[in-house]
This record gives sequence, C-alpha cells and structure tokens, in this order.
Amino acid sequence: MRPRRAGDPAGLPGLLSMHLLHSHDGTRVINQMRWTGEAALGAATRENAAIAATVRRVGELVEGAGPDRYDVLTLKG
Repeated sequence: MRPRRAGDPAGLPGLLSMHLLHSHDGTRVINQMRWTGEAALGAATRENAAIAATVRRVGELVEGAGPDRYDVLTLKG
C-alpha cells in the first residue's frame, strides 16, 4: 500500500494539533485532532473538500467510523 499525503494541517484555521496513533497489533488507527472549538471543526468539515471527502471515504470503508468528540480527563493520584 502506498502512503498517502494529507496536506499541510497548519493551514486549517482553528486546528491546535493533530496526532496519528496506531494500535500495537496494527489493526487500528486514530487520527486525534484538537480544535479551538466546535465551530472550527464544523467549518473545517464544511469548507475543506479534502476533510469532507476523507470523512465520507472512511465511513464507506469502516462500519461505525466517524468523528467523535472527547474530553481530556485529568487524573489525580
């Protein structure tokens, strides 16, 4: 399989960071993106054709795949 280029994420307004995570067994990949807020994420998915196409394509390939929202938890010992 050839690697694919996603473009420069620095050009996405409101994107704070992006990390690709893969499971140790090689069966899962997570694209973790941090945004300034819900509005920035919404604008990116509406206005950026590459992001919209990627979300659509992943949804076609992986049952139940799609963007989810998570909160960062701080654990206190």
